[in-house]
Amino acid sequence: MRRARFNRRPSPHPIARAVAPRGADVHIMSRDRPVVTADDAAHYAYAREGNAHALYRYEGPRADLRGAYLRLLKRASTREDTGAWRCHPIDALVWNLDETTATWAAADARVRDAFFAIERDDRDASTSCAPSSWRDDLGVVRVERDALCALVDATMAADAFETARRGGRDGRTASARETVGQLSENAAETSEVFRRDEGDGTCVVEIKPKSFVGMMIEGRRTWRFRGHQRLKTRRGERAETSAYWPIDLLGDDDAVERACEALMRCPQNNLRITRGGKTLVDDAGARVDDDDDDDARETLATVSRLLPRIVRDARDVFAFLFDRQRRGGDDDPATFRAVQELVRARTARRTNASLAPDVVNALRDFSLAQTAKDCGVLFTVRLRITDDDVRALAPPTRALSYTDTNGRARVCAYRPQIIDASLKSFAKTESWTRLAEDIAAAVDVDADGDRGREFSREMFETRPVVDLIRRLANDRAME
Repeated sequence: MRRARFNRRPSPHPIARAVAPRGADVHIMSRDRPVVTADDAAHYAYAREGNAHALYRYEGPRADLRGAYLRLLKRASTREDTGAWRCHPIDALVWNLDETTATWAAADARVRDAFFAIERDDRDASTSCAPSSWRDDLGVVRVERDALCALVDATMAADAFETARRGGRDGRTASARETVGQLSENAAETSEVFRRDEGDGTCVVEIKPKSFVGMMIEGRRTWRFRGHQRLKTRRGERAETSAYWPIDLLGDDDAVERACEALMRCPQNNLRITRGGKTLVDDAGARVDDDDDDDARETLATVSRLLPRIVRDARDVFAFLFDRQRRGGDDDPATFRAVQELVRARTARRTNASLAPDVVNALRDFSLAQTAKDCGVLFTVRLRITDDDVRALAPPTRALSYTDTNGRARVCAYRPQIIDASLKSFAKTESWTRLAEDIAAAVDVDADGDRGREFSREMFETRPVVDLIRRLANDRAME
C-alpha cells in the first residue's frame, strides 16, 4: 500500500465562506447565513435519513448550496409536529448554551467543535493529527417555513422515503418548526479528483463502526454489539445475527478482513455502498443481481476486495473514534445508571451551578462517547486514478494501491469523513440505561468475550477505558 505525497491545499467551498463559524450561536449570525427559500426547495430531493435527521440533495443553480446536503431535524412524533426542539438543562450546562434560546443547530455545532478537537494527550493516537479534516458539516443555514413545508410535502411523495419506511424507518419527516438546518459536504461533488471521474467509478461507502469499548463481565471484556444483536433476534427485530465485531476494525490484517467480510455478508444498517444514484449494498444486503449490468457487479466485487485495505489505511480515523469512546466510560449498565442518577437529581433540584468542573467535563466526555458510538465513517472512493491524479491530490484525500479482481495493479483515491457526529442529549439517559441493561442481560460471555481477539487486550492496556463512575463521584463529594 502507498499513500500519495500531498502538495496542494484544497480550495474552500463557497458554502464555508458564507455560513456561520462552526460552533457559533446561530441567533448571533442570522444576518450572514444563507437562506433556503421556497424556490430553493423545488431543487431539493429527499436523499436519505437517520434516526434523528433527514438529508436532502440540492440540484439547483445556487453555488452556495451545491455540493452539500441539507440536514434537517426530524420531528419528535409521527402523529404531529409537537414543537421546536427544547434544550435540556444538563445539555445547556455541559455545552455552555442558553437553555431558553438555544437551537438544536447551535447545540449540534458546539458538540461537533468539541468532538473533533484533539486532546493534548491524544496527539499520538491519530497518525494524521487532523480530525477536523474529517468533518462533513459546512455550517448552519436558515430555512424559511414555506421551504420546510414544501420539503415535507415532497418527502411524503418520494419513492426513496417510502422505501425507507418499508425498510423500518418510522415515517417521521423533517420538523416544519425548525427554521435552521445544517449543510453537510458531499465530497463527490466538492473534491476535484472525484468530480473528474470519467466513468472510472466513484463510490460512497458508509460504515457505522458502533462501540469499540465493551464492558467487563466475569473478568472478560465483552462487546455491546454482540449482545444487542442477540437481543434484536430474540425480539424478532432481526432475522439474522451479524457476525461483525466492531473491535476487529482496529485489529490485525486478519481481523480487518473478518470484519469487512461480515459487514458485506450481513450489512444491516452498518454498511451502505452506493455508486451514483444506484444502491449496491444496504440493509437488505447486496442489491446487484442478474438483471444488473456487468459494470455494477464488477464495481461491487472491486469495492469488496478494496474495503479491507481502505479500513487498514484509515486506521487513524477509527482510532480517533476509539479514543473518543474510551474517554466516556464503558458500556456497563452501571456507567449509564451513574449518569442517569446525576442527571435526574440535578435536573430536579436545578442546582447545576454547583457541579464540579471535573464532573461537567466527565458528562461532556460521556456525551461525546455516545456520539462516537453512533456516528458513521464515510469513504468517497474513486476506484481508478492516474499518476497525474496522485500528484494533484490534497489532504484529506488519500491514494492507495491495490490489485483489482482481474489481477491488475490499480491506484484508487479515497476521502474519509466522519458523519452524524451529532448531539446526544441527556434527555435520553433513562432510555440509554434501559437499553444498556437489556443488552448486558443478553450477552453470552463465552460467545461474546475476547477469546480469539487477544490483540484487544494490549490495546486496552495501552489506552484504558476511563472510569467514569469515579469521575462522577466528585459531584457527590460536594454534597
